[in-house]
Amino acid sequence: GTLNCSSLSRVLVEWPVFDTLHTVEMMHELTRLWMLAGGGNLSLASALYTEAISLLKDKALSGSGDPVDVEGVSATSSMVEYVTRAEQVSNYLQLVGQKVPALEIALEAIEICDKHAPVLADTALLGTLCATATGGIADAWSSVSRKTHSEAVRLGERAVKIFAPLGRQYDELRGKALGYVAWATVKQEDYDRGVSLYAEALDTLRAAHVTGETLADCVENSGHLYRRLGQYSECLERYRESLRVRTSAFGPDHVRTACSYKNVAMGLKYAYKHQATREEQLAMLTEAVECITRACKIRDEGMGKNRTRAHVDNDMRDGYIAMLEREKARG
Repeated sequence: GTLNCSSLSRVLVEWPVFDTLHTVEMMHELTRLWMLAGGGNLSLASALYTEAISLLKDKALSGSGDPVDVEGVSATSSMVEYVTRAEQVSNYLQLVGQKVPALEIALEAIEICDKHAPVLADTALLGTLCATATGGIADAWSSVSRKTHSEAVRLGERAVKIFAPLGRQYDELRGKALGYVAWATVKQEDYDRGVSLYAEALDTLRAAHVTGETLADCVENSGHLYRRLGQYSECLERYRESLRVRTSAFGPDHVRTACSYKNVAMGLKYAYKHQATREEQLAMLTEAVECITRACKIRDEGMGKNRTRAHVDNDMRDGYIAMLEREKARG
C-alpha cells in the first residue's frame, strides 16, 4: 500500500510502538521506510528521543518510582526505565548518524547507574548498555577523528574512567576503550603515551583472558605504532602475535587472517635490512613473499564475508616478489 509518513513518524517517536517493534533490524527498516515516505528529516525523532532521555534521567535521579526486581536485585522503576531507554536511544542515534550524541547518552547513563544504582552492575541490563557504548566509541571516533583527534581522546578517556569501577566483568570493554584512546593518541603523534596506553590496554585484555579479533586488533595496532617508531623487530613480533591470535580464532583461511599475513609481510619488509647477515635478509624477504602470496590466496579462496577487508592486492604481492628478485640479483 501507500507509505504514510505520519504513521511511520508515530512509530519512531511514540514509546509504546517503539517497545513493540524495537530491534536493530526493525529500526533500520523503519528508518528506510520513513525516508521513502518523505520523512527525510530524521532530526525530529532524534530531538524527541534526546529530550525524552533527559526527562527520564531527571526522574531516575530523583529516586521516584516503585522498587522493581531486576535479575534478583532491587532498583527503582525510574532508573530501570532510564537505563533501558538510554540503550535503545543510543542505538537509534547511531543508526541515523548522530554518533557522538549516541555515545554521550550511553556513557552518561552508565555513569549515573554506577553512582546511583550500583546493584545493577552485574545485570544484563547494564551489560547491554556498556556493550552498546563500547561499539559506539569506534563509531563516534570515525566521525570526529577526521576533524579533531583531541575529541576522540576525550571520548575514549571518559569511557575508560566510567568502565574502571564497574568490576572485572567489564575489563574487556575497558581494554577496548584503552585501545581506542591509544589509537587516537598516536594520531596526535604522542607516541610515548601511545606506547604506554597500548601496554595498559593489552595487559587489561590479557588479564581478562580476551582473545579473538578484540585482542588481535589491539596487538596489530600497537605493531603499527612500533613501525612508526622504527622499532621493526618489536613491530614484527606484534604482527606475528596478531596472526597467531587470528589463526586460532578464525582458522588459517579466513579473510581476517589474510590481513595478518599481509601485516607480517610488511613487518618483514621493514625489518630485513637490519639483519646481520645476507642469508638472514634473504630469508626474511622470502618469508615476506610467502606471507603476501598466502594473503592473496585467502582473499580469493578463503572464508569470511567482505574479502576486501584483507587489504591486499596482486600489485602488492608482485612488488614483494620484485624486491626479492632484486636482492637475489645483488648476490
